[in-house]
Amino acid sequence: MEAKINNSDEQRKIRKSQITLVIVGTGVIVFGAWAALKVYLLVLFRKAEIIEAFRGIIPEEEGPVSDDVFVYAVLIAATAYVLIELGIRLFVGLSAISEGRGTRSGKMYIFFTVLLIISGLIIVAADTYEIVTSSPVLKFGSFSLSRSDAATSFIVDLTSLVMEVQMVVSAFRIKRFKRKMKKTEAELAA
Repeated sequence: MEAKINNSDEQRKIRKSQITLVIVGTGVIVFGAWAALKVYLLVLFRKAEIIEAFRGIIPEEEGPVSDDVFVYAVLIAATAYVLIELGIRLFVGLSAISEGRGTRSGKMYIFFTVLLIISGLIIVAADTYEIVTSSPVLKFGSFSLSRSDAATSFIVDLTSLVMEVQMVVSAFRIKRFKRKMKKTEAELAA
């Protein structure tokens, strides 16, 4: 006996949106790994500038602070940031992949995706400002990103933002088409 494949218009749109969810879910995870790598490379290659920037912020009333303390403090802060960012992106990406495969459908990952979109909009706006005005949004002492760093960051952050928006759109499309299919099936059964 042959399996009957449902090729209705709604079913095709659901499958297309599910494939999109799997692809962008994977992309969100990859961009999370890239964000982690970017933070650690920034600390590794611009360590002296970061130390100098923090020296201007932290008062030395208690005595001088060694460079090692600054490096460890920056690494601890960077690790905390990376773990939070990676954790959110893993949750969002794996949830989208799971929904795309039809094994799970949740709403919480959409909430976190919207938070990623909001933070992405802020970051892209800051990158745009830095590129257009050649002045950094955030500057600690002598430390700031160069114009080429901001342009690279803009491209990567904008790509990530587009993927996150596509994820939310695909998730809502799946839900809408499934509701439409159930309504049609109920009407046919009646």
